[in-house]
Amino acid sequence: QKVLSASRDQTIVVDFWAPWCAPCHMLASILEKVTGELQPRVALVKVNVDANPDVAASYGIRGIPTVKIFRNGEEVDGFVGVLPESEVRRIVRRHVELESDRLAATAAGLIGQGRLEEARSLLEEALREEPDFPAALLQLARLEEKAGNPDRARSFLERIPRVSEVWPEAEQLLARISLRESGDAGGDAGDLEQEAERKGTAESWYRAGCARAARGEYREALGDLLRSVEADPHWNEDAARKKMLEIFRVVGVRSALADEYRDRLQHLLY
Repeated sequence: QKVLSASRDQTIVVDFWAPWCAPCHMLASILEKVTGELQPRVALVKVNVDANPDVAASYGIRGIPTVKIFRNGEEVDGFVGVLPESEVRRIVRRHVELESDRLAATAAGLIGQGRLEEARSLLEEALREEPDFPAALLQLARLEEKAGNPDRARSFLERIPRVSEVWPEAEQLLARISLRESGDAGGDAGDLEQEAERKGTAESWYRAGCARAARGEYREALGDLLRSVEADPHWNEDAARKKMLEIFRVVGVRSALADEYRDRLQHLLY
């Protein structure tokens, strides 16, 4: 009851453990570190199941270590077993509201209004509050990518943990940056398209496809790359097929466009 009451003011992480449980001790150090970083918004409560069997039974504890998270008087999340520190941090963090959340939300609104420098300032402040805050890192990366600074964008994206909820968006942006860089080095898309029509080689269609992808013309790029595969399926160690897979990640691996060209590619190869 004390835990439920306290969870109205802060997030409560309850660790169900026992002294004889070796994995419990492994998880304990992770929980102490993660919750310590988030104090005073988070408190860690430890429940020895041997000393408190009734409490453990009332919460349906069947194995240890078990972690349950409470917020606003309710159980909101939890997990069983030892997880990596990054995963524990992700689970706990999503139930905690920090100043960095407010700053990032305000920055998103400013970006929508085109007030990019004000947004950048708030996002940088958010990172000072929370150095590895994924939402702020992603928004800063987007600003840098739009400003034509791919290396700076990549430096922000590479700091985002793979377990973060925003990682799929970060991975998509990384793929887009890679496509743009590989295409920018190839020349004018229109000229390369004409050259490919004349030569009809796998290399010429590949270069045209990369140039189209760099301009964000993904359907046209996939069409050119498919013609490269048709000309020589294994040219340059399957370069065209691999580039198509990169584009699928940018447009969404289960998007209608990706599904269409995945089917066409499979039909061509198999």
